[in-house]
Amino acid sequence: ELVSFHGSSCTVQKANGARVSAPVSPFPITLVRYAARNKWPQCTRLCRFAKKTVLWACLAAVAMGRRQLEIAAVAFAALDEVDKLDCVQNIISIPSSEGQRAELLLYQRRPDAAEQVLVSANLIYRAIMLNIRIFRWRRALELASNYHGKMPISHVDTVVGYRQKHLAAFARKETDPRFLQIMSKVKIDWNAIKNKEAQENAIELKSSNRKGSENSVILKVIVDTREGKGTRASGGGSSTTSTQAKSAPSGSDMEGKLQQQSEPAAQQDVGHAFDQDDDLEM
Repeated sequence: ELVSFHGSSCTVQKANGARVSAPVSPFPITLVRYAARNKWPQCTRLCRFAKKTVLWACLAAVAMGRRQLEIAAVAFAALDEVDKLDCVQNIISIPSSEGQRAELLLYQRRPDAAEQVLVSANLIYRAIMLNIRIFRWRRALELASNYHGKMPISHVDTVVGYRQKHLAAFARKETDPRFLQIMSKVKIDWNAIKNKEAQENAIELKSSNRKGSENSVILKVIVDTREGKGTRASGGGSSTTSTQAKSAPSGSDMEGKLQQQSEPAAQQDVGHAFDQDDDLEM
């Protein structure tokens, strides 16, 4: 039975009533403290020093919850989670903040909340494509039909076209009466669909507060992450190892350096709290 937990030590009571104190790694507590004050560079340095997979996983979860996508990409690269790293790269490439927020909600398996964010931001096309990606065809058709005539660009044919392509890939025939009714009235022109998609992307980029991400974040992340692993291939094996062994600081020295590096930013970060949005709780 766990009796108490304080700092880096915990007290456990055995079945015979004896109490035993056991040390706990201080790294997770230090990581949470840095994250609470938005000291993300110190978080990554701590994870590189500790070289613990669990610590990188904690950083990835906290960074995704706080919408620190670049830090999350560093953590996923260190964990060799290529699929999650690619997901973060796609989120970063979205020009609008509402689109990024919706993708994060979808990553947390909250599609209804993600759709609501997009509809509230008048990003109807992105909301339609979100439902198409998760195979909610009826909801995608409903959005396209409800906003037909209300928006400058109609996407009823877009939904029907992707529906037909999906069924053709599995050699299936249409059986949904809603789509059967629409298919008789809509002509599918993929050139027109692609042109409308390009127009929607241009409109979203123009209305956003920043330009689209042109440089690859994945390359930057991998290079940044490997800096903490050393250059094994470039230098000699024994000489490099001995040099690193001489220059490697102890645990207490590293903690002191991390603390000194965080001191200049303490005055700026002291007012920040771990105020994660209610709709982004992990």
